[in-house]
Amino acid sequence: MKSSLNSEEGDPQVREAQRHYRTRNEQLKFFAENAEKALRVIKEPGPPIDPAELILSIIKEQSGPRGVHLDDVLKGTRREALADDIVRDIIRALVLEDEIYQPAPGYLKLL
Repeated sequence: MKSSLNSEEGDPQVREAQRHYRTRNEQLKFFAENAEKALRVIKEPGPPIDPAELILSIIKEQSGPRGVHLDDVLKGTRREALADDIVRDIIRALVLEDEIYQPAPGYLKLL
């Protein structure tokens, strides 16, 4: 894109788009530079996350005297793109495995 903007002749499709949208070279260069900056910040995915370990770490880090509310756990797991229904299933399994318990409805705490 930038090379097409820098050359005199340029890509015919780019020139046609410029005429159609009434944009100047400076505007297109600005958009191209911003797009390149945005693409540079995209990182490769990290190692896979164990959902149960993530849930346990959220409970451990955010737990107060009453434990941590389920909504707070869900907020933390959503940041890692875990679906709520999967998180609830894992929480049920952790309760059955005596890893966590519910001291009050909607609250979770480590055993």
